[in-house]
Amino acid sequence: MSDSGKAIFLSYAHEDVVVARRLADALRGVGCEVWFDEHELRGGGDS
Repeated sequence: MSDSGKAIFLSYAHEDVVVARRLADALRGVGCEVWFDEHELRGGGDS
């Protein structure tokens, strides 16, 4: 997690996945922690 203890959850419509991926990459590039469901979330989980 970032030094501030905060993270960004990036929510997007399926048709915007390319733009969302670019945004997530740019935010990570400046040191932000990004939760992006394409990589971090799995269907059917309890948490």
